[in-house]
Amino acid sequence: MSQAPSSQETDAASGRQENADELRQRLQAYGERLVAGVDGVFHFPIRHHSPACALHLKYALEELKPAAIVVEMPADFEPLVPLLLHPETEPPAAIVSVMDRDSQDRFTPAVVGYWPISASAPEWVALKAAAETGATLHLADLPSGTRLASQGDAEEDNGETPRLAPRVLADDQSITYSDYARGLVRRIGARDYNEVWDRLFEARLGDGDWRSFFADVGRDCLLCRETTSARQIVEDGTIAREKMMRSVLAKAKEKAGERPVAAIFGGFHTPALVDPSQRSKTTDDTLRTKTKSAARSYVVRYTEAALDRLNGYASGMPSPRHYARLFTMAEGDGLSSKDVASRLAVETFLDLSEALRRKETALPPALPSLREAVRHAEALATLRDLPGPGRFEILDAARSCLLKDEDLIYGSPVLETLHELMTGSGVGTVPKEAGAPPLLAAARKRAEALRFTIEDPSVRTRELDIHRKPRHRAASRFAHAMALLSTGFATLKRGPDFSAANGMKPILFEVWSYAWLPSVEARLAALAATGDTLEAACVFVLRDAITSLEDTGRGDDSEAAVFLLGDAAKAGVLSHAADIVPHLTRALTKDAEFSRLVRTLTRLEGLWRGRRVLGLERTAALGPLLETAYRRALDLIPMLAEAGEDAMASNSRALADLYHLTERFTIDARTEGPSAGENKSGALAAPRLDPVVLEERLRALAAAVPGGPLSGVLAAIGYLSGWRSERDVADAIRQGFDATTLSPDERCGPFAGALAVSSVLLRRSEEVLAVVDDFLARSSEDAFVSILPALRKTLSVLNPDEVDALAEQIATLKSSSSPLDLEMNGLDERELLGNIERANALTKLMEARGLGNWVHAGIEPETGK
Repeated sequence: MSQAPSSQETDAASGRQENADELRQRLQAYGERLVAGVDGVFHFPIRHHSPACALHLKYALEELKPAAIVVEMPADFEPLVPLLLHPETEPPAAIVSVMDRDSQDRFTPAVVGYWPISASAPEWVALKAAAETGATLHLADLPSGTRLASQGDAEEDNGETPRLAPRVLADDQSITYSDYARGLVRRIGARDYNEVWDRLFEARLGDGDWRSFFADVGRDCLLCRETTSARQIVEDGTIAREKMMRSVLAKAKEKAGERPVAAIFGGFHTPALVDPSQRSKTTDDTLRTKTKSAARSYVVRYTEAALDRLNGYASGMPSPRHYARLFTMAEGDGLSSKDVASRLAVETFLDLSEALRRKETALPPALPSLREAVRHAEALATLRDLPGPGRFEILDAARSCLLKDEDLIYGSPVLETLHELMTGSGVGTVPKEAGAPPLLAAARKRAEALRFTIEDPSVRTRELDIHRKPRHRAASRFAHAMALLSTGFATLKRGPDFSAANGMKPILFEVWSYAWLPSVEARLAALAATGDTLEAACVFVLRDAITSLEDTGRGDDSEAAVFLLGDAAKAGVLSHAADIVPHLTRALTKDAEFSRLVRTLTRLEGLWRGRRVLGLERTAALGPLLETAYRRALDLIPMLAEAGEDAMASNSRALADLYHLTERFTIDARTEGPSAGENKSGALAAPRLDPVVLEERLRALAAAVPGGPLSGVLAAIGYLSGWRSERDVADAIRQGFDATTLSPDERCGPFAGALAVSSVLLRRSEEVLAVVDDFLARSSEDAFVSILPALRKTLSVLNPDEVDALAEQIATLKSSSSPLDLEMNGLDERELLGNIERANALTKLMEARGLGNWVHAGIEPETGK
């Protein structure tokens, strides 16, 4: 039995201080009363998903054979009980409850609640026992619609924007985060209350003494309740819920007569059902609830991973797979607590070794290391006075024995894999008769209509001809919508890049890999609150993303906003997402980062050029957005003269991109003619981007920054536009190379900027090539080595064909006797001799250029032997 965190405790009913002996006596009497069957009621205080609670409850129900079983579950879930008990239902599963908001906006999200059910849930044991023994089953909590309505009202009263935040209708937060629980954690020296709970209760999994077990659980939960403020109990709706629980329990006692009744409630509520003094004096009217609110409820498949995320440390048990295995072993084999814990520790470490072997991310531990880890876990259990190693002992042993030279700052493959194993990847099953939330049903229906295979969960590949086949375009939008919703249904392996101006040209097809896994259904069930259609769900997710950007101070991030616009366009919901265009417009007018703004402009151009396949041919917003972004970029050009050195490289590339984008739209405008608005086909004409204003801004910037990293890109743009000469470009590059006080990247900045504007400039301009050649010729070996990485990065913009052409030109320039032909296929003797001649010529040339040490490095001189 756990001890109180202090020798004196406040009596919740009277407010007087009691000494330690009085406290012990009161707790002793309370625990004994729970399991004594007073008035025919046996109280079983539980923690949700606790295998120890579940197994002891099974023992108790088998012994007592109660006439009635009362469970803390929403009363409106009663019609779903047959589905839960269906032979095809296997946990993890969940009851999803959805209540629509009272709103005129059809895209306003509903309120959603969950009741997760795991294999180790005491409620699952109770439901099965009622069916097996014929006991009447009573669900005693407020209907889910009432609870969701009260939470929705609180959200509206606080002025909060509706967000996707599923409510867990079965929670233990009042126990795990009470003052008593925190004090117990400190006294025992545990990491959190989960470790305390494991030591006090899960360690007693197989002892078989259910009376002593539930008496101790009840005492622990009583102290948690007595150290929780009355205000918190009122505010979270506990008072109204417990009134309902007492009413249902009284009716069950009346129907059972003299036969026993089993009352299975969260341990926090049990005191209010046993002792009237534990009831709050606050009237039940303090909780304003829409008692007539009805919710739609469904039984859905669930995953162990999702169960851990929703319940986790606050509302259940962490590592659900670990506890499910613990319960299964203890239930099936009848082993002692020590034997079960030891066996599970051995199997966990063996599974870890096999998982690491399959993942190939880390070497699996050697057998001696595994043996030492098991021994270490056993030793920790003995040190902590436990019958066998539990969850924390396994984790601690892994850290001590299986981590070899790992830097935990960057993560540990061993620990990550161990956590994955203990969390689990299992998926429950539910019968087809269970139905599905409207969103899930709509997604299944659309997937089938678009010929996606969803009955077979294996991974498949689908190629979509999005340019020529409307049905394939619809399938693409469905896949993109599912990706936007983070369902994990489909992954784009290959397809056009709508963020690039020429993204539609090289790739005509999309290739997707997809699989309709239970996790897809679990995610769609989690999104049931957002609406009944894919479009509504996508709109909510997009709205939520916009709100998040604004709340985190990124309202001026135009690139993040245009990403949302692209996601909406690819998913086919841009016409419904009315918030995106105004948000992007605001971001464009406020964004003060030039390079980011140009990237946004480039992405907008990609969407413009892909508008036909995206179904945006008549979307009037794209043109104005492009023009707004362009004007904003022009306004920021004069400020580039004052930009810091760290932004110069990105600004240079952005200037080059802006110039090329302007040129492309200028060509489009000439092709379409002077008309504005719609062209002859009815489609929107290209936006008008004024190249004259751009040239004026660039000329002024060139006058303001005659040197530095920006000079190369400005000189190259001016040369191509006719207002600068070829010599100006060469001089800008020379000035950069000659600035020996700058870093290598800064010295190559003008050269990189010029190549960003025109990658063929080096090959076509004799003056530019001469400047580069002269620089290399007069550089010492040390100077050349220091600047080589920056040069390589600068020249990386050249494609292979340009590199070959440049190499041939350099060979000609250097008067090589033969062109540099590196082709190695089909060599004969004559070609071999020719290659040797070329190699000798190249060696002499490199020696003449002062690179002889490079040629002969590592070659041992002949000794004449």
